[in-house]
Amino acid sequence: MKKLIALLLALVMVFALAACGGNNADAPANNDTNNNTPAITDGYAGESFTIYMATDANENADQSKPWVYFRDLVAEKSGGAVTVEISWGGTEYDNAGIYQAMTDGLLDMYFMLPNKHTSDQPLLNFGFSPYSATAGESIEQTNWLIFENEETSAIIEKALAADNMVILGNSADGAPSFITTYAWNTLDELVAGCTAFGTMNVPKYSAVGLNITQVPAPQAYDNTSRGICNGVSMALGTALTNSMYEVAGYATVDGQYTSAVLMVANADFWADKSAEAQALIQECVDATCAYSAEYVTESTQAAAVTWKEKTGNDVVFMDSENGLALWALTLNATATNASAQAAGQSYEADLLAILNAWVSYQEDLHGFDIEWNN
Repeated sequence: MKKLIALLLALVMVFALAACGGNNADAPANNDTNNNTPAITDGYAGESFTIYMATDANENADQSKPWVYFRDLVAEKSGGAVTVEISWGGTEYDNAGIYQAMTDGLLDMYFMLPNKHTSDQPLLNFGFSPYSATAGESIEQTNWLIFENEETSAIIEKALAADNMVILGNSADGAPSFITTYAWNTLDELVAGCTAFGTMNVPKYSAVGLNITQVPAPQAYDNTSRGICNGVSMALGTALTNSMYEVAGYATVDGQYTSAVLMVANADFWADKSAEAQALIQECVDATCAYSAEYVTESTQAAAVTWKEKTGNDVVFMDSENGLALWALTLNATATNASAQAAGQSYEADLLAILNAWVSYQEDLHGFDIEWNN
């Protein structure tokens, strides 16, 4: 019986080898373990690749939430075939170097806050904060300028194309707020009580009458704790992340939800991707833009609750009458400064076209005279 079993096993082995082609010298070898074969995933049949991104913000920062959301969503939607690698905290490229890295193709995608890169691309001076009830509305307003208006969208698209970039979407960044060491109710009281206001946006806040000290957001805590500033401009969520409540207990949200955070891709990177890969990325970009609006609105409300717990003071949400008045004043100042900088430059006509369209659109939308004369 044992011999019979052994014989049967031997025959099975022989037939198995024959079936597998154990001696088929003509069969092609399959030893390529990294041949970029499309991954078999749920709904995605495109190629596998990594999207390289960089930011000077830290991963746990409030403004980094959409970055994290996009990274995780891409991996989920592609079944892991496409991944996003983010260099955080300016460890690989500082803010000044990111734009050039995008142009050169060293980075694939970027969440671009326009007013941080006006020295790289002057036409990004359109990056204003629209007045709106929610961050979602601010995105809708800025989408009009970037995508819907034929004249301005063509100008902006052409300008970024010259720097080897394409715009895929527009997300929200935060709810700008006045963070102060003292309580105030009116703009006159704000100005009277402020010895030095820390911000990098000099034209906007100078128009309010504030005495400006140029302070990057990461230095706001130190400057306020040392008494160099007794007021700063900062998104409420960011103020919490940076523990500003320890040195300044009062916060007023001014109603200007920051939009025009452009989700851009390097043009060569984008053109190299298949239709399936482009569709995947675009779907994730669109979802991230929607998420950013929801996150900013909800996190601002949540931050207000936490601020009260930390300081004992209610966060003030500026009423529409004062908010619109402040917004019209600062928009006028920002547009005037942008047009003055463009005077005599090769891009002057294009920037004026953008500014005129934007101011006119906002006037019609809000029924408010901006009183801007270019």
